[in-house]
Amino acid sequence: MTLMTELYPIENESIRSFLIRLAVANDYELSNRIFREFQDTKAINMTSTEDSLVTFACQLTNTCTVESFAPVQQSTHEGGKQLGHNAITQRTPQVCPDCMIQQSHTDAHWQLYPITHCHKHHKGLISHCPCCGEALRWDEDLLNFGCSHCDTPWHEIAAIMPQGKVPNFIEHFHGLSGDKRADYLEDLLTAAMRALRPYDSVHHGIKQLPHLNLDWEKLCSQGYALLTDKSFIEQWCQSLIDQRQTYAVISSGAVFYPLKTMQETLKLQWLVHAFNPTLANTSPTNNLLMCHDITPCNARNKAVSSLNQVEANQQLIHHIDQNAFAHLLGGDVTLARALFKVPSISSVTPVGRGRYSFIDIRDFIEQTKAQCVAKSYETVKLEQVSDLLDVYMLSPEEIVVEIYQYKLPIFIDRAAEKLLDAIMISEDVLMNHLETVHLQSSSVISLTRASSILKLPRHRVKRLGAIGLLKEVTVKPFTHDYTGASVAAFLTNYICIEQWASQHHLSEQKVINTLQVKGVLAAMSPFIYLRTPVLENILHEQTNYAWQIQEQLELFLEAA
Repeated sequence: MTLMTELYPIENESIRSFLIRLAVANDYELSNRIFREFQDTKAINMTSTEDSLVTFACQLTNTCTVESFAPVQQSTHEGGKQLGHNAITQRTPQVCPDCMIQQSHTDAHWQLYPITHCHKHHKGLISHCPCCGEALRWDEDLLNFGCSHCDTPWHEIAAIMPQGKVPNFIEHFHGLSGDKRADYLEDLLTAAMRALRPYDSVHHGIKQLPHLNLDWEKLCSQGYALLTDKSFIEQWCQSLIDQRQTYAVISSGAVFYPLKTMQETLKLQWLVHAFNPTLANTSPTNNLLMCHDITPCNARNKAVSSLNQVEANQQLIHHIDQNAFAHLLGGDVTLARALFKVPSISSVTPVGRGRYSFIDIRDFIEQTKAQCVAKSYETVKLEQVSDLLDVYMLSPEEIVVEIYQYKLPIFIDRAAEKLLDAIMISEDVLMNHLETVHLQSSSVISLTRASSILKLPRHRVKRLGAIGLLKEVTVKPFTHDYTGASVAAFLTNYICIEQWASQHHLSEQKVINTLQVKGVLAAMSPFIYLRTPVLENILHEQTNYAWQIQEQLELFLEAA
């Protein structure tokens, strides 16, 4: 079946307007009849999605394409396709009465949620008749007459509509070329998400934003101010300190995380990009921005439904998922997932599951504060103990998880932007932890790893296993593996001089020479000594410059 009359879409015409005109031109009394007679397997109507209606129109006639009804020109970026206009398009009529007096179609961009005013007539768009209060309907009267409920024509409706100032965000939209408008709308919605909840760490559900009962003019005006208004942005930065001051224990960037993530997400250049607030250059204020008590994420809303308004607001601020946690800490998501499982900080809220779960980050922050008891002069950065970590075949991320799991004392460098750079720990504390708790909690230590930890050749490690000093376990055939507890017990009872000297950055040969002079004999070769008070006194009391590695000489010998 084919249509007797085909029409071409008018420039910037909405898809629903075109379908009404097409139905009327082919003598269909109601546009819904055209759906019933021409649809095949998919049931659609005027309230279906933009994509469904456009696909239907393109199948029905050869006079239009998908691009014919796009309210903005789409483009593709390196990061992927933009937020489609389908997600932010209203399915009910939104019109300017003054424009409807002069034309017999509705504009495509009127259907976009952020477009609240007509920039030509300086009036707000309407979705309900101001005379009878009924919602406007997609029908022939809408295009050619006025309200089909009370039979009020457009010129009478236009006469009672007040004129006012068009919001700046609307003027900005119409001042852009077609290829910039899609980027602009996405940036405006990104900022609107922050305007909705300016102090939250996560801003998920941008596509769900239209489902909230919001004042779009007010929300978009606040979002636009976050992009362009110097005083408004400054107030946001200052109030972030007031609302998120507890995040300072992690880093300065964590305090301003909502701002920084918005800056990274925006596609166009805005005034807000010029702001780089820190705790040092920004003074706090309790003059807060307006904050809604709901988010576009249903799961998060449900999680706080039983709380009072104050506590619900605080928990929403501190909700964080694995990806945001990784971003906040400046690490990868593997570290975030591991920290999520640490019992003392994994108080998962009843929100989502698996990688979509959230935690209340306040537990992590409070534990970080509790552990931050070490003195800065007693600690070193994790990068400075990389040799020690290499011996145990541990990555910095893995040792950070253990630091939190076993609540080791640390110092936090608040000037650092990443958690891995911020954590400082005593080398002695770390060595003691690795030699005891870490090994005892490791069920299996491979031969290669045992050789690295003890600084002994593989055949000597096998010998220790053969004589019972290390407890061998069978994991795979033809391999040698040992229990972590037996390796820890061995280090409790014996000192391997090469290992001890390496950990203390001393010359192994100089230590051995001193022990020989003092008559201390090795219990086993090569240079494995029984741990006795006499030996420990010699090692710890006589550590002096004479035992230091002569770095310049070593470099000279390496060069030679």
